[in-house]
Amino acid sequence: MPLKNETSDKASSKDDRAFQVMLYEWSARASAVAFGMVMPALIGLGIDLYFKTLPIGIISGTILGCVAGFWQLVEMIRNNEDKEKKQTK
Repeated sequence: MPLKNETSDKASSKDDRAFQVMLYEWSARASAVAFGMVMPALIGLGIDLYFKTLPIGIISGTILGCVAGFWQLVEMIRNNEDKEKKQTK
């Protein structure tokens, strides 16, 4: 028997989309961030292998990828917060 203060999940949710749709959206976002962090490191590895250099390419690619990935993550969070603020007004 539910308590009087409890509300249904549908009523308390600000987003009326199906759970699977939101799950797909966030998994796509997570994949994009991961891809953006890994690709520069792989490009740096390719540059190192091509020019037969010390691991300067992979190190710089890893640093660049981490910075770009975190920047992209922060932007996604900001956009999501802005969207939630607009929905509550």
